[in-house]
Amino acid sequence: MIYFVLVLLVGLLLFLRKKNSREVDIFPNCPIGSVQYASMREYYFEIPVAGVPHYDYEKACMGGKLVHGKDLSLKREPNNEFDRKAVAIYAAQYKIGYVPRKVSFKIANQIDSNDIFEIKILDHDPGNKNDFEILKLGLLNTTLKNKKTIDSNPS
Repeated sequence: MIYFVLVLLVGLLLFLRKKNSREVDIFPNCPIGSVQYASMREYYFEIPVAGVPHYDYEKACMGGKLVHGKDLSLKREPNNEFDRKAVAIYAAQYKIGYVPRKVSFKIANQIDSNDIFEIKILDHDPGNKNDFEILKLGLLNTTLKNKKTIDSNPS
């Protein structure tokens, strides 16, 4: 009986996790039906932006550069004194923060391989006092996603 209840709970948790997943919803043009969920973690990231209050976030907001996420880009900073795998996030010419260190190494390696990213704003809460909850982004490595889609569809 206990085994049955545990199996049921695990199944329910997996169902809810999949149901609450936002990766397909925010990239409606992403044909990922043939790509397995596990492989998606290699090229899709949902991240908070680190250090927002310390950079040009307010200038970017006033300049309209965070409206609908236009002009967002990633730039490697291999000479950064705190993290040699640092990845800065820009809204046009304004640095608005960094990719968090816990995932920057993976994204930095992909950028170093000349991979292209599509960036979407997932959540924007300018009044939030917690640095990591002001701005959240979805990063889709379109180069790797396209390669995975091609690899998973044998001709």
